[in-house]
Amino acid sequence: MTNWVSFYFFGARGLTDIEELHDLDITAASECHNKVLFGTSQGEIWVATTPGAVPQKIDLRFPGPVLHITTATYSQRVLIVFKDENANFVFHVYNTTDFSALYEIVVPDSGFSNISFLTCSPKMSRFAFTIDRKTFFVYTLPASDKAIERIQRTTSLPETKTVDSTITGLFLANDNNLRKYIYVLCINALSCYDINSKGSLKFAYTEPYSYNPQNDDKLACLGPKGYLYVCQGKNVSVFTNHENIKKDESHKKKEIILDGVPHSIYWFRQYIVCTFPNEMNKVKIYEPATHCIFGAIPSAGEHIKYLLNEWGGLIIVQENNEILVLDEPSTEQKIQNLCSRFNQFEIALKLAKKQKLPPTVIATIHRDKGKKAYNRKNFEEAINEYILTIGSLEPSFVIKQFLDPQHAGLLIRYLEELQKHEAKTASASTKKLHSTLLFNCYAKLRHEEIIAQKIAEAAECAVSNQEPSFDVDSAIDVLNHSGYTEFARELAKSFGKHQTYMKILYDSGEHMGIFQHFQNLNADVADSAICEYGGWIISRMQSESEKLRFADFMVSICTKGIDELVNGQTVNHTCNPEHFKIIFNEKTENIYHHFLNRLCEINPQKLTETLWNDFIATTLACDMKSLTKVMNHPNAKYSTEQALIILQEPAILLKDKKKKYDEAKKANKQDDPILQININDVTTPLGYINAALIALYNKRQVYTEILEILPPEKIPNACETYGENDPHFWLEGLREAERRNKGDVIKEIVRRIHEKDLFPLNSLLKPKISFSEFTFDIFADLIQDDFQKMQKQIEEKSKQLESIDEQLQKDHKIVDQLTTQYYTIKPVNCSFCKLPIDRPSYHFLCGHAYHKHCLDGGAVVCRVCKDSHLENAQTKITQLEEAKNEKDILQKIKQSNNPQDALNALLEGGFFAPELEFGGEEAVHELAARLQPPLEQIKCD
Repeated sequence: MTNWVSFYFFGARGLTDIEELHDLDITAASECHNKVLFGTSQGEIWVATTPGAVPQKIDLRFPGPVLHITTATYSQRVLIVFKDENANFVFHVYNTTDFSALYEIVVPDSGFSNISFLTCSPKMSRFAFTIDRKTFFVYTLPASDKAIERIQRTTSLPETKTVDSTITGLFLANDNNLRKYIYVLCINALSCYDINSKGSLKFAYTEPYSYNPQNDDKLACLGPKGYLYVCQGKNVSVFTNHENIKKDESHKKKEIILDGVPHSIYWFRQYIVCTFPNEMNKVKIYEPATHCIFGAIPSAGEHIKYLLNEWGGLIIVQENNEILVLDEPSTEQKIQNLCSRFNQFEIALKLAKKQKLPPTVIATIHRDKGKKAYNRKNFEEAINEYILTIGSLEPSFVIKQFLDPQHAGLLIRYLEELQKHEAKTASASTKKLHSTLLFNCYAKLRHEEIIAQKIAEAAECAVSNQEPSFDVDSAIDVLNHSGYTEFARELAKSFGKHQTYMKILYDSGEHMGIFQHFQNLNADVADSAICEYGGWIISRMQSESEKLRFADFMVSICTKGIDELVNGQTVNHTCNPEHFKIIFNEKTENIYHHFLNRLCEINPQKLTETLWNDFIATTLACDMKSLTKVMNHPNAKYSTEQALIILQEPAILLKDKKKKYDEAKKANKQDDPILQININDVTTPLGYINAALIALYNKRQVYTEILEILPPEKIPNACETYGENDPHFWLEGLREAERRNKGDVIKEIVRRIHEKDLFPLNSLLKPKISFSEFTFDIFADLIQDDFQKMQKQIEEKSKQLESIDEQLQKDHKIVDQLTTQYYTIKPVNCSFCKLPIDRPSYHFLCGHAYHKHCLDGGAVVCRVCKDSHLENAQTKITQLEEAKNEKDILQKIKQSNNPQDALNALLEGGFFAPELEFGGEEAVHELAARLQPPLEQIKCD
């Protein structure tokens, strides 16, 4: 491929005329870290810092012409070669910062005027050259330049290798793996040697490639990654030293065909720079990756002497020492020009990828290319380019261009690729929007097979617990509204979208499908779903058995619950039956009763107060025979007030109906419609309700209310039951019998009151004039019995009084004898007068006794024991004083700065002197006075 596309991106800054360089005989030049070094035939080194600055001569002077200058790429070293007075080749290594000397290597005179093909490694840890073009030398330098105060002559011997042919080129190189090797070009072959860590050479391979440039042509150079570029005619061959190349395979990586035969080639950044002295364009800059010429200099005046890479551009040093600098625009500018001016999108893409530009730049190129194709109505190519912008270009930019129905197919392609890319990165709203668009396109184009495939793929994702490429909710919504109900239902079921799934079934009228789906739900979802759809489902069920089966299912999830897997453990959750109350109405009251009855049978604790109230109401309506059983249930938690309201209303209606029936029958109104009813239809339910009311009144403990609903003949037995703890209940029963005007019942109650002797009969004699059955005849026999009982009681009490009088007479006699006829059991002498005691006396607990006249006026303590009491009291007082003194001493010692001096002072001051405090002495005298009465009060008869 020789047809190179030319784009003139490189621009010249113009000729830089540096007068100081005109008179110099420049023999060597090199770039040097933002500087350019020039060596002259006079052995001088000149430094130019900028293209227009005056060059400065540095303080280095050599005895002969400067033959070569080479600067390390990745270190601060520069190698300068010259000949000394003895015609020896001298290699000096300097620091590029201050040009301080580092190392010196001297190669003895061999009769040649110059060395050939000088090359150095990127850090200048070694360099190589040849003198006779038969043998090449590889010198190794120390790795570090630290602590070098003066130039050091290196005497270590180089690695040498002699070849059979004539050497035409040498290149030291490193690859990306930092392997070191040297290419040796000869007239008839290309050889490569590996260099180990010690600098030894090891043969690597030989290629049968002839390289024999003429007239000092430089047709070989090193490129990136240690590749060697060698030109023969128009062909540039690229060689590598990769180890993974098989033994019999060539190391030639590729071949580049130029559009002309160059005089020399150089590597500059990512370009091959070629010179053509005999053509109009003296310099051409080739970009191999894009196969383009990015720069061409039609006339550079004189012949080119040096090409250097410095000052941010390509420096051309001409034979007349004038300098030309070529500037390269930024890659972004080149890409912009390629796209906007030349429509060379493919070249722009190659260039961007070669330079590893950000994805946004590459996406911009594809966007511009897509816009160009769209404007040309090439929509297929446009969508292909827009697909390549996914991830960088805003999708809305593309979607807006393809919203027309005619572009639906192309939009599908873009959206499918978009979903693949944004499966894990897109926001929920973005994913939802794109999914809606995609499935709308599917639906418009009726791509049922694609829809089925998407649904199947999504189902597989659901099984493996992965996210599908599209938003499930959006897809379901679009499919449902587009008529693909089956697909929408299947998708919702696969991803557990229970509410959506049931909504679709509801819209389709499939009530049994929803009922069956209830069995796949967890407790929370089932609870809310039944509340939402349960009433509708029951209303659509035709048979009673289906409705009862639904009620049994609700009972099961409320009592047995549903097992759910939570954090790897099975947990049972139940539903709240009170939530299901709302799904029933008057038409399904029997189903509601069945539901509550089954709950009561299985687990009555599940019935709340509200449900118990409803249970009473539904039992009243559907199973009146069980009403009393419900009321008396041991676990019942109904509200008694609410239950009373529920029962009283029908009870009043039935009572009123029965009353009207009795009145009509009594009046013998045969034409009255009320007599046409079956009275059993009134009395039977009324009996059930009354029984329930009795249970309710028992629970509320308002027993008097029971009397109003009991038949008259049962009132006495009720009084027996409830009057046991409350006798006044008999009176209430009597009043109820009075109200009903039942004489036999009144008589029976009065008789039982009389037998139990609960109240006097006169308290019962309060007949009401309005009740004729309450007469005094009821009490005649009972009053006569009362008088006979009272007569017997009077006789018994009289006999008891006579017996008590006789006992009192006997007691008086005994008391008199004890008072006047006493005697002494053991004689005791008076402790005062020592005479026997035979008359009234005083006796003390200590055992001493005194005549009454010997202790005239009495005494508190015994006269004999008085002294011992005084002694004991004095001892106690002394102990208290000592304890107080000790406490005072300790307090004084603690408060003193010198405890020892304080203690000595107390000892010297006689702290043992008796000082009674807190009334001690007065207390003793007071006690003594109380124990010893005055002597004049002590008399002895």
